[in-house]
Amino acid sequence: MLGLKIENRRALENARETTRVPGIAFAEWGPGDMHMFHGYASAVEPYSEELLAARAQVKAASDEADLFFLDGASKEDVAERIDEGVMIISGRSGEEGARVGRGYTKRAMPV
Repeated sequence: MLGLKIENRRALENARETTRVPGIAFAEWGPGDMHMFHGYASAVEPYSEELLAARAQVKAASDEADLFFLDGASKEDVAERIDEGVMIISGRSGEEGARVGRGYTKRAMPV
């Protein structure tokens, strides 16, 4: 599986074209590096309006190209991310977040 990490201004400017490359399965917005490229020392939540706009731009490009969108979630906002259409959730929520997500979607781990 091949994915994209769109994490700077140049990549963001080209997100629509890049997500249309054949064979790509998912894209993410790379919040840590995207923060640095927007002049922040580190990723700080809640995200600024310009960072939320960057996330929305990558999500829109992913949706238009019919790609999965990868984003982080805490165990408290896993359901919200799923409702947004995030199809791959990064590991910051850990096993507890995975359990919450499976419960929310009524999916079970295969045995």
